[in-house]
Amino acid sequence: MMVSVRKAKPLDSHTLWLKFSDGLEGEADISEYVWGPAFEPLGDPNYFARVRVSRLTGTVVWPNGADIAPETLYELAAATVASSPPKDDHKPKRSRKPAKSRRSGRARVSA
Repeated sequence: MMVSVRKAKPLDSHTLWLKFSDGLEGEADISEYVWGPAFEPLGDPNYFARVRVSRLTGTVVWPNGADIAPETLYELAAATVASSPPKDDHKPKRSRKPAKSRRSGRARVSA
């Protein structure tokens, strides 16, 4: 299955928050992939923050054309999701309100 990046936000030094086409969300530290002339400008935090998502390529891209394959980003983000503690999805139960009488509009009390 081919996944693509749908949203991207720069976090701190060479880390991106990403959302993918299959719904996965996670952080990707791309520091080990940022080397060579195309990635040199990404050393500047202001330039790094100019990251955008290309609908054409389905991945992140910077103004100079530097990009990283979406599959690589997906692996990095999935690894952070797998290593983070599970979210507490338990929702508190609602207390039931007494049913109102249709005639009087007052709450019925059961004996």
